[in-house]
Amino acid sequence: MYISIYNNISTYVTYKEKSIKNLEKFNKHQRKFTFIAGWLLSKKKITEVEYKKYFWKGLLKSTRSKLESRVLQVDQNSDCSTPYSMEKIIVTAKHVFDTSKFYDDNSSESNSDSESSDGSDSESGS
Repeated sequence: MYISIYNNISTYVTYKEKSIKNLEKFNKHQRKFTFIAGWLLSKKKITEVEYKKYFWKGLLKSTRSKLESRVLQVDQNSDCSTPYSMEKIIVTAKHVFDTSKFYDDNSSESNSDSESSDGSDSESGS
């Protein structure tokens, strides 16, 4: 049974989600991963470091890049030689995929409303 589950984690990590563009898809990926790798970790079939590496490698390169950029933005002294903690990745994903930004709602309408009718830049004071 162990070999079968271990092969599943390798297959899952190799497969990778098509794309993770929102927190819902990230959470789905995390649940699938935890189902497989969490069992392996709990049975001491993989180490904590392997668990973190598998999770990270299971993300597309573009998603890893977004998350890593944010991690390094927040913690410039982050050790890149060891895998990031799951907590750090989850908090980072919540920030990266947050859709509740003030400027996302009706942004084209607010841009036209804030421009003055004479064409001057109202923020610069000209």
